[in-house]
Amino acid sequence: MSRNRKAKWADPAFTVVANWRHITLHPASPVMTLTWSNLADGWKQRWDFSGEYEHLEANPKRKKLETPRRLSWRECARIQTFDAKFTPIGDTESKFTQIGNAVPPKLAEAIFTHLFSGAGLVAQKVPGARKGA
Repeated sequence: MSRNRKAKWADPAFTVVANWRHITLHPASPVMTLTWSNLADGWKQRWDFSGEYEHLEANPKRKKLETPRRLSWRECARIQTFDAKFTPIGDTESKFTQIGNAVPPKLAEAIFTHLFSGAGLVAQKVPGARKGA
């Protein structure tokens, strides 16, 4: 895992991205700390898991993951408002790509409902146009 890409338990999730390597850590995973960085020589950074679980500070009864992990493609799909029965095709990488590149269904529904209802239409006067033409 290359980065500490993790939202706090009660905070909004980060954007679901199409690159499976950059998916957010599960909020019950331990905190990652930067242990090494050498950007000058072209190397990136090294992040390691600590023994700290920041989500337990707010509520010690919350579960913690002993084995850290990123969100699954199914968890990402639910965050994106896909139905629980939705299953994208292909391998795991392809599933993350499809989910991350998709317009969330509930967002599309809100936009298209508004457009198709005509509620967002505004009559425009065109200079020089004749009525009924």
